[in-house]
Amino acid sequence: LLGQVRNGKLKVLAITSAKRSSQLPDVPTLAESGYKGFEAVTWFGILAPAGTPAPIVAQLNKAINQALQHAEVADKLRSEGGDILGGSADQFGQLLRTEVPRWGKIVKDSGASLD
Repeated sequence: LLGQVRNGKLKVLAITSAKRSSQLPDVPTLAESGYKGFEAVTWFGILAPAGTPAPIVAQLNKAINQALQHAEVADKLRSEGGDILGGSADQFGQLLRTEVPRWGKIVKDSGASLD
């Protein structure tokens, strides 16, 4: 979508994250536009099986964070509109502990189901 925004085919009214996008810094957040309490962002993570030894998790985490800093990877993610965060396995675990229940409740309350 970022390409369509930049070539004028789409107009972005607001960003759904808590802070403005580094790729579209002139676009306000929904909160700045008067719609407080709404935040929805897309994120990606890599998970390992439960019980994976901590040294292996640390090694994977280090390699992933290094890959995110690689110019080719970072440029590709940014060209798709992504903001690169990286972080620790503990930080990602906290994100999961927050996001899974939050979105689970939203899906349940909506009545959505698999067909």
